[in-house]
Amino acid sequence: MKKALTILLIVLFLLLSASCSSLQDLSAIRGKVLITLVYAIENDDVDVFVGQFKPSLVKNRGEELEQVFEKIRNYYQGNIVAFANQLTADVSTRGELTHIPYALEVPYEALSVSTASMSAYYYVQTDEDEYLLRFSWEQNEKEYGLTAIHIVRFVPGISWPNNAIGYDMELTFTS
Repeated sequence: MKKALTILLIVLFLLLSASCSSLQDLSAIRGKVLITLVYAIENDDVDVFVGQFKPSLVKNRGEELEQVFEKIRNYYQGNIVAFANQLTADVSTRGELTHIPYALEVPYEALSVSTASMSAYYYVQTDEDEYLLRFSWEQNEKEYGLTAIHIVRFVPGISWPNNAIGYDMELTFTS
């Protein structure tokens, strides 16, 4: 009985350790995707932008993604100076802004797990305006990348507006 309990505890510890590692890796990917997206927008690099999406989406909807990039590029003004996690439409961690001198392309590898997904919301401050940026990312056994992106100017107190510019696997948002 004691031996079985010990084995069970060891197995649980290993599973929890693997979960924590995956969450840390997912958090790191979230930050890298954000910085790379901002880099692509600010440097008018459609290839880097489209390259952040799942290859199957690029293959089937590449032209549509390029059109979304153009709309986002024309909408977004300035260069990033800081960002923070956005918790709700008007509550963020802006008190804990991460200041950066410029955006750059940050490559990353697939996670060591077979499947993973996340949705991320960020407050992005540029030298000209403020934005909310939301994206969804997925990984399966074959591929990984973005499945959705939306951007809108930040207005305190207003919930996520329907006039956000962006792309979703199922819907294309335009304004």
